[in-house]
Amino acid sequence: MYAFLDAPVVRTEIRTAEMVKYVNNAFHALKVSFANEIGVICKALNIDSHAVMNIFCMDHKLNLSPTI
Repeated sequence: MYAFLDAPVVRTEIRTAEMVKYVNNAFHALKVSFANEIGVICKALNIDSHAVMNIFCMDHKLNLSPTI
């Protein structure tokens, strides 16, 4: 079913897989909260938050992914 994907297959225990899912969800929530806070600060300072985040996300060594 997933043979077309170029991704590793990881086999692990169910509890480990559940924790990985929890960590992913928590990290994505953190990124959304961070972006929202930057938006609030930028709005207060009359700065284009989209420009700030676009430039911030250009650093692929510091940032794991520009996707929120």
